[in-house]
Order: sequence, then structure tokens, then C-alpha cells
Amino acid sequence: MERMGDGGERSGDGGQHWSTRTPLVGRLGLEGPRAALTFAGQGVDALAEIEAVLGECPAARPLVQAASAGLAELLGAQAFRWSGLVDAGIDPLGWVEHPERRPSAAYLTSTLVSQPLIFVAQIARFRALWERGLSGALRRGGISAVTGHSQGLMAALLVSESHGGLIQTGRFVELVRYFAWQGLHMARAGAGFEAAGSERPWPPSPASRRTSCRRCWTGWPPRRARRCTSRCSTPARAWSRAADRRV
Repeated sequence: MERMGDGGERSGDGGQHWSTRTPLVGRLGLEGPRAALTFAGQGVDALAEIEAVLGECPAARPLVQAASAGLAELLGAQAFRWSGLVDAGIDPLGWVEHPERRPSAAYLTSTLVSQPLIFVAQIARFRALWERGLSGALRRGGISAVTGHSQGLMAALLVSESHGGLIQTGRFVELVRYFAWQGLHMARAGAGFEAAGSERPWPPSPASRRTSCRRCWTGWPPRRARRCTSRCSTPARAWSRAADRRV
């Protein structure tokens, strides 16, 4: 989500006092709808963003704390415990306040961990902007639309259903946990994809891999996937593995 200025006056509804320069959020709504909020998708350093937001806006801390608590409870479920993918948990608040506890970069960017972290970062940033005057812009009608790209759509959904932009903690935690489940299913699908592919005599070149029938499925149980690929793998078998060409 784009940051709308880095200074401003005290918000009219009790927000924190920032610097004297009026930010964009303080000017929205003075002449009718003037802006749309857009949430991005993947590709952000979510933990660094959460850390930056908490340094700027302590009012966002309860949301991050609720996310950590909700994830800790969820990861006790058998599906997560037996997955072997979240041995270090998912604790955005703990990792920010105790950097020495942070797991490796590979762990943080794994799909199961990164998806809930990115969502927490997006909503925490929104809350910080809400405190800096976005609440007034929403009240005055200065925001014409809320949208998002990829998983940013879920952040846009939460904001759009929140009266006056005030995020409800229970609903927020529900969606944080949703992203953990989604990440788990995606990780499992990827593992099944690789396992099924390794058992097939696929063509060795990257170009031929991209056109092989491994593209025809995702998220299926490996046994079902192998049945599917066996039905459409005749072209793949017709490749010469030595010359990487049709024979």
C-alpha cells in the first residue's frame, strides 16, 4: 500500500500528532472523492514493513499482537504441526520486538509464512494511515474506491467492509488465519507437484519442461496427478533426452 505522506497535523478524531507538514491524507476529501486505495500483492519485505509501522504508529500494535496470538493458536492444529513447515512458528510481533528470534530469510519468504505476514503488514500500514488522517478522508468521502492486486484484494475487502475504516480485530485475525491455511495448501501442492514430476522421464531442458503436461494440474493429490499426466505424456515421451528434440 502506498504511503500517503510522511508528516501532518493532528487528526480531527484524536489521532497522533505528527509534524507540521500536511500529508496527502489530510487533503483528501476537501473537494469530493480524489483518491483510490490500492493494496499490492507479493514481493514486499513484510517483516521490515511491520517493524517500520510499529515504530511510527504504536496504535497498530494491538492488531499485530492479535495476529501473533491467532497464528500461535492455529499452528497448534495437527495439519500445521505435522507439515514440518512452521517449526519456528509465525510470530510477527515477537520477531519485531526480539530480532534475535527471527528465523532465516528462506523461512520468512516461504509461502506459508509470507502470506499471513504480508497481510498483517498491509493492514498495519492502513491503520497507521488511518491514525494520520485517513479516517477523516474516509468520513468526508475523499476515497472513491478500494482495490488490490493478488492477495491485496483481501486487504481491500477487509477495509471496504470496515465501517469508517476502523478494522475489527476479530475479522482481521480470521483473515490472517485464512492466509496461513492458504499458504499450507499451496506448499503442499508444490511439494506434490515436484514429487510427481520427479517420477516421470520428463524432457531435461527448461523449454521442454515449460511445455510438458506438468502444467495441466496443481493442488491435486500426487496419485490423481500421476493418472492425469500419464494420459497426456505421450508427446513428452517422444523427446530424445540426449538430443532434446523430437524423434
